[in-house]
Amino acid sequence: MKEATRDELRKALLFAAAVASLVFVALAYRPALEAPFVWDDHVLLDGAASYRRAPLLDLLTEPFWPEGSLTDARPRYYRPLVLLSYRFDLALGGAPDQFHFTNVLLHLATCTLFAVCARRLGASWEAAVLAAPTWGVMPRLTEAVAWVSGRADVLACCFGLGALAVWPAARSDAEPRRTLIGTWVRAVLAGALVFASCLSKEVGLAFALVVAILAGRRDARRAGLCLGLPVLGYAALRTIALAGPSSASRDLGAGTRLGTVFEAVARYAEMILDPFRSRTSIGLVGEVDTVRAAVGGTLAALALVIAAVFVRRAHAKGSTSRQGMQVGLVLAATSLGPVLHVVPLALAGSVAADRLLYVPLAGIMLAIACAPLPRPRVFAAAALAGTLLLGATTTARANDYTEELRFWIVAAEQAHPHNTMPRMALAGVLLGRREPELACRLYDRSLETLAQSRAAPSAERRARENRAVCAVRLGRYEEALALTEALARSHPESARIQLAVAFAHLHLRAFDAAASSFARAAALDPALTARIGVPAERLRRIQAADRFFEDLEARKNEPVRYAKHLADLGRLPEACDAFLAVATNRRAAPDARYDATAFLLLHGSLEAAELATAAFPPGPDWDDDLRPVLPRRRAHRRALEAVLPRVEALAR
Repeated sequence: MKEATRDELRKALLFAAAVASLVFVALAYRPALEAPFVWDDHVLLDGAASYRRAPLLDLLTEPFWPEGSLTDARPRYYRPLVLLSYRFDLALGGAPDQFHFTNVLLHLATCTLFAVCARRLGASWEAAVLAAPTWGVMPRLTEAVAWVSGRADVLACCFGLGALAVWPAARSDAEPRRTLIGTWVRAVLAGALVFASCLSKEVGLAFALVVAILAGRRDARRAGLCLGLPVLGYAALRTIALAGPSSASRDLGAGTRLGTVFEAVARYAEMILDPFRSRTSIGLVGEVDTVRAAVGGTLAALALVIAAVFVRRAHAKGSTSRQGMQVGLVLAATSLGPVLHVVPLALAGSVAADRLLYVPLAGIMLAIACAPLPRPRVFAAAALAGTLLLGATTTARANDYTEELRFWIVAAEQAHPHNTMPRMALAGVLLGRREPELACRLYDRSLETLAQSRAAPSAERRARENRAVCAVRLGRYEEALALTEALARSHPESARIQLAVAFAHLHLRAFDAAASSFARAAALDPALTARIGVPAERLRRIQAADRFFEDLEARKNEPVRYAKHLADLGRLPEACDAFLAVATNRRAAPDARYDATAFLLLHGSLEAAELATAAFPPGPDWDDDLRPVLPRRRAHRRALEAVLPRVEALAR
């Protein structure tokens, strides 16, 4: 009786500990629920992305990244279940907090499955319940959980661990029919989960391998059927979806490629041993860190020796815990191997990325949970203290995602000195928040760095394009024209750059030159030019209006029309001045003042927007979308003022 009571108490305590561990992980990621979209989220979740409207079955034959002339070429990935999950969030409203809630919920589900798998592989329930939150709050996982675009790793791991959890233990075909049917049902379900893991990210193939290891020789036929067919189906669908030309990869040369591989080995080893210092950008492809490359080469050779010994002993009959360690270590190795730059890998110029450790760290923690550790109580106490420290670090890191400006400042400060991507992304955020002067300085600093480094040519091209946009926002139209024409000479095949040249001519009222550039852009990319270009008829109307407003009296008599004409020319600083005069003119028509104030709220400086709304306060007939604009812009300014010295340091 006492034994039964003691067993029930133990189960109750374990259940309470499991619930408490999930609550702890959720609290660690609480700041992420309030985070906006950052980085690639803007591209993936853009309203023009084709997957948002495509039939659901069509997602199975569609590449991951939306393709378009306005965005740079990206690697052709295949992750249809991630796109499907985005559609789910869009159906629930599509606000950033909905996407982040789904990410955190998926991570909690993955933590639960981690504990189940650890127990399945031989760990005690106490070890499994302790290891799950330790893994769940590792700061290196924050990028996958707190960043919407990092969901692929979480989703793939969730389905993969599910497959590992439901795969049946090895059984004999001579068992009772009911048991045999249940075994096949579980095997088919595991195969379906492996298929879902692969459809989430390529790392799902690692789970197919470890489930096959778990099946062993006795279940080889069942594993071959239930795992082989999903993997072949995935390969076929992926081939169909990614058929066609892909973006050209950067040629590093054999020596640099090998050095990058070894450097990646060293960096991931360093990241595993130091889980606290989470980073957005780690290393720089093309500039090999020779010390790390030497260390990585040594580690790679040592790993091969250990693997050979491990394989030799794998045939020996071992305990369940040894099998769990084997599965965990194989999962870690096979999920990390493909991201070591043996083949070209796009990481925004970085050598390593935190999110790519999501599955490898799960494998390592599974192996540790299954290991027969000495003095388990001491180890458990140390693990609990470490988990609390990891959780605090993860919360601090998740806070970086709650403000895009701070996110990119931290990324730029921690990046390789020659990696300009975070600094340029920070400049893009400032440009979007109508802070062109600071953005220009950051782009100038990036161009200086790019001139001295071995960065990809596309980085310099994009920096010059954005620098030209900054010049336009500051009213430096001749400078913008010089920048875009230089780009057009070196990239005559780019419709996007031809359009930039056309608009630069339009800003300077060179209408004939603008018409010629628009025509060249239309010949290169008719769809893009039709979307954002200026049709010939409209260009003629703008030219006629320009001749009309050469008369100073005409400008005075029709201030609203003149302000709109300046906006049509793209001369934003002058247009804002003209609209401010209308908004603060109490004798102007209310509709005209409304339009002027709306323009300044969306396109003018914060100071101009405040002057306009003070003279023409929002009324009951205002568009609901305009009401939150000014408070949001004030919040952005306060956020900038809080970190202005750090931005200034990055711009110097």
